[in-house]
Amino acid sequence: MITEFKDIEYTVKMTIGKSNNHYVDFEVYEIIGFEFDKPIYQSCLSADSTDNIKNAGWILRGSIKWDACANIEFSNMVHLCGPIDAKNLGILISRLFDMAYEMMPTADKGMFEK
Repeated sequence: MITEFKDIEYTVKMTIGKSNNHYVDFEVYEIIGFEFDKPIYQSCLSADSTDNIKNAGWILRGSIKWDACANIEFSNMVHLCGPIDAKNLGILISRLFDMAYEMMPTADKGMFEK
């Protein structure tokens, strides 16, 4: 499942675990602009930008398990331009948990409560 969060400028690619349905894997891509309402990402192939998520470089990735435990890897240093970027990163991570809960049939509801 690919979900665009235009309000916080991130796109999330999330899939149910390959070995079982007790976890999800995710990759997050930062939207660096829009062209004709289509997101633009930093290319992982060159210094150019791309509108093709397959050629985009992820900024964080990881997995979330049925018990709401997560492993998150950042691609590099995280650059935040002020408190709004920090807030948006927090919103993104919260949404990752929401998406994981919705995708996993074995998710423990009590562990995902806010």
